[in-house]
Amino acid sequence: MWANFKNKALDRFNYFMRYKLNEKKLHSLDPIAHHQLHHANTFTLISFIITAVMGFITVKDQNFSHFFILFTSAALYLSAWFILRFDFLKHPYYLATNVMLITTIMLMSYLVSNGGSDDTGTMWIYIITPMALFFRGIKVGSIHISIFTIILCILLFYPDNALLSAHYETEFKIRLLISFLAITSLFVVYERIRQSSYQALQQLSLKFEHQAKYDMLSDLFNRRGMIEKLEDEYNRIKRTNMAASVILCDIDNFKYVNDQYGHDKGDEIIQKIASIFSSNLRAHDTVARWGGEEFLFLLPTTNIKQAEILANKLRNKIEEFRFENKKGKFNVTVSMGLHELTANESINYVITKADHNLYRAKANGRNCCVSSI
Repeated sequence: MWANFKNKALDRFNYFMRYKLNEKKLHSLDPIAHHQLHHANTFTLISFIITAVMGFITVKDQNFSHFFILFTSAALYLSAWFILRFDFLKHPYYLATNVMLITTIMLMSYLVSNGGSDDTGTMWIYIITPMALFFRGIKVGSIHISIFTIILCILLFYPDNALLSAHYETEFKIRLLISFLAITSLFVVYERIRQSSYQALQQLSLKFEHQAKYDMLSDLFNRRGMIEKLEDEYNRIKRTNMAASVILCDIDNFKYVNDQYGHDKGDEIIQKIASIFSSNLRAHDTVARWGGEEFLFLLPTTNIKQAEILANKLRNKIEEFRFENKKGKFNVTVSMGLHELTANESINYVITKADHNLYRAKANGRNCCVSSI
């Protein structure tokens, strides 16, 4: 019973923390921006709770100046929390974090000037640096930090302590400023290293993702990348009921080509054929290296007759191209099997039918196209 109650309470808390948090825009964010948005959501709510509670405490102590400042800060933190949920704003995150940082700067400036409880208010100023750098990055965050540093210097070193209600020794003021600048410098260095590491990891991730989905020799999609494309197109077809076509293509007598001209020439042939295919397709068409010498085409919004016209065009271009070696010039041919992709047939079935038609093209003497018309 306790476990169920605990799980339900956690679910409700998580729901409350995410409630209408611009979910429409979350999908367009990169991981670090997504992370920052959720942390901003959490931080603004927690800041509101802490300042509101501290405000209630000051009422008990009849410290009405503290009460006014703390409750004003609490209201601003709460407004930042709501801003994150305003879908009609173009950049709610930037507005919310600016409100949050400006509120924190104002609150810290007040605590330095007033001293807070037993002149310990200065202990809170160190939260500004990590907040500014995390939520706004080094460039914009440094601007917020610089503004607070200027305010801090004015408050601490204004003649005759005219802007201070608290009493600080000169040595304490200097050490406070130096320690704040030292910690800020360390955080800036850390943030630079963190961002550089993140960018390096992101580039490495993109490289691995490319290697996982693309064929290194032809630079076309490999089987895994093509399957994802097929699944996306199949889901689109089920929504729109529009047909697409697939073409399974095989280089004729490729084993003989490798034996006769060598594997390096075979690799060159695959690369050139891939280039011819890519340069003669529409932007939304896809071709992949399906196997050793096999290529698979996905042609959205294309019926089988249109696909057959394209297949013959590509087949003729391959046949007309002349490769060169020490013995002279030679050409290769391809055979193709076509089938239409509809919502009524599975992807595996469509590829099997295209493969069957490819086999028929081979049996018909190669260098031809066979479709399921």
